[in-house]
Amino acid sequence: MNIKELIKNYRRVMQIARKPNKEEFLSTGKICAIGLLLIGFIGFIIFLPFILLGDLALIGFVFIAIVLAAVLFRA
Repeated sequence: MNIKELIKNYRRVMQIARKPNKEEFLSTGKICAIGLLLIGFIGFIIFLPFILLGDLALIGFVFIAIVLAAVLFRA
């Protein structure tokens, strides 16, 4: 793809693109916030055993990961 085609494609996208209205902007923000909270909650759930059990939890998670890898990727 040469430079002229690239600029032509960029110009076409900029002509089609538009600024979102208030409703679209708010719904996008809500979806992003829900995703951020969900990822944070999952991270906290994964981190919680390390706080409560210390190194014992790490050994358990490594063991579970090895067993799962062996089951999923067995030849």
